[in-house]
Amino acid sequence: MTKKNLTDKLARFSNQIISQQTETPKVTPKIPKRYQTLAESLDADLISRDEGSYCLIQSSLQDNETYGTKPVLLNLDTVLMDVFSKEKDEMHFDPNQLLFFDIETTGVSGSGAVPFLIGCGSLFENEFVVRQYLLADYTDETAMLEDLLDELTADKVLVTYNGASFDLPFVKDRMIINRVTRNIPLAGHIDLLHSTRRIFKKRLKDCSLTNIEREIFGFHRQDDIPGYLVPSVFFEWLNSDSLELMPLVVEHNKYDIFSLYLLLYELIQVFQSEGETLSEIDDLHALSKLFYNKQENEKSKKIFKVIHQSEKISPEILLYQSLIYKKEKDYNKAKALWEKISELETKESFTANIELSKFYEHHQKDNHRSLKYAQKAEMYCPDSERQKTALHHRISRLFSKIEKISDK
Repeated sequence: MTKKNLTDKLARFSNQIISQQTETPKVTPKIPKRYQTLAESLDADLISRDEGSYCLIQSSLQDNETYGTKPVLLNLDTVLMDVFSKEKDEMHFDPNQLLFFDIETTGVSGSGAVPFLIGCGSLFENEFVVRQYLLADYTDETAMLEDLLDELTADKVLVTYNGASFDLPFVKDRMIINRVTRNIPLAGHIDLLHSTRRIFKKRLKDCSLTNIEREIFGFHRQDDIPGYLVPSVFFEWLNSDSLELMPLVVEHNKYDIFSLYLLLYELIQVFQSEGETLSEIDDLHALSKLFYNKQENEKSKKIFKVIHQSEKISPEILLYQSLIYKKEKDYNKAKALWEKISELETKESFTANIELSKFYEHHQKDNHRSLKYAQKAEMYCPDSERQKTALHHRISRLFSKIEKISDK
């Protein structure tokens, strides 16, 4: 084939390709009737775009509305990151930057798991507004995520509950898979799980969001659907168009978002009041420890004075405070607490007697008294071989010191 013939042939193919492209009409995707049924059943707006369709559900909390036993107060001032960190943090944000975020998924991991319901909450004038993005079908995920990206802007501070480990990485992965974006440019992230545990875990043990609602807000969900059943409701919709339980899933997610705001507000009040909003000893002790770790010692001491007025103060709390006094070289106060703990005959009595033995040996030069408390510590010595060996070595050494002094 000559060069001229080849050129002519390629030109003919090129004309055919261009002709086919120009002749292909743009087809508007047809929205299935079942999508409209889904939207109507949830009083939602059906949002359609080239990539697909999804439902947008909106609701709100009003200022001074009651949530359990707590009033909803929307008068947030500047939000300090110091409230939510273990160490001192000077960063601060405007409340309007906060985006409260929670997702419901078809599974916890794997390429087949998708976020089928995404809740976003934010402050708007005298309301706390929640917007929920509900997936109509798997093929519509890109459309939903494209519009969700408009919420996740560079000026926003995400507020979640375990979102640093689950919600945010999950959504990031789905956005990459759907070629929506590789990066979510946020100004910050507040994961309330960690700060909640630091204050309430000692007393409550269970720091799940629903238990925090019950114990802190006095809010009890009615007919709430268990989290492990949530994916099956979406599957029922996909398989049989069943909407019987879908409103409960939407409500479950909505309450999660509402509670995120209430919890953030509660934690801010706890820190700003320096514990005055707390009444339980374990919670006050946890806050006192946190202030001490942030090197805010005066605040820590102020809270301990409140704790010390209680008759329910535990040996564990007394021991912790005694070791703080020791660290600050306030040995008289430390000794008074060790003597009190020693008489309580609990597991903490072991450490208290060891500390008294050290105090009398090194600060009072009274080996007899030091030996007395070392021997008393034997009654409460743990099963640890290391601690038993150390205690026996202490007692033997004290006997030797006393004998040497007697020989002189």
